[in-house]
Amino acid sequence: MSAVMESPVELEKKTGDCVDPQPLTEEEKLRRRLDDQKRDALGAVNRGFYGIYHPNYNPTDDELMEHYIKHGGAIGYAKRLVEWEKAQAELKDKV
Repeated sequence: MSAVMESPVELEKKTGDCVDPQPLTEEEKLRRRLDDQKRDALGAVNRGFYGIYHPNYNPTDDELMEHYIKHGGAIGYAKRLVEWEKAQAELKDKV
């Protein structure tokens, strides 16, 4: 018999209590941040901005990544991350 763990969202729906998920290791945090930035760089918004500079051209993933970095996408991500972490800390202090 295998134990199936419920996700924090499922537990919250069931009990009405907010449950903190298992904290991430530093490596897991880094991986998640890299995956988030890659998703941003290869996503529709960045493709749209790329299209402004290069109309009628279908860019490769490498070209999209380069455009994302050169035009401030990584800096924008870093700013959003700092704001999010600050908001999380404030919420934690209120609870």
